[in-house]
Amino acid sequence: DSTVASQALHLFNDAMIRTLADEFAKRVTRDAGTAPYKQIERSYQLALNRMPNDTEREVGLAALEELTRLWQQKPGETGKTPPQPPAQRALATYCHTLINSAG
Repeated sequence: DSTVASQALHLFNDAMIRTLADEFAKRVTRDAGTAPYKQIERSYQLALNRMPNDTEREVGLAALEELTRLWQQKPGETGKTPPQPPAQRALATYCHTLINSAG
């Protein structure tokens, strides 16, 4: 099986997939707490059914750090629910990436 461009764009842009990534990140936080190292490990266990290797762990930690920094610079959304904290938004973005890569 292969993924065609339209499937990849769907996984990247679809609102339902973003919602699933948010829920995935919430589960990771419930299971692993707020320590990024543990969040990376739990994310890999859930998405890929394995632990990350050293390189994947390092890249994941760097990604969470950079994503958190970027989300801190971005103003919150307007709406009925308060925006998620930057670290949680970063984890959701990271989980979205894992969802897109699992396959």
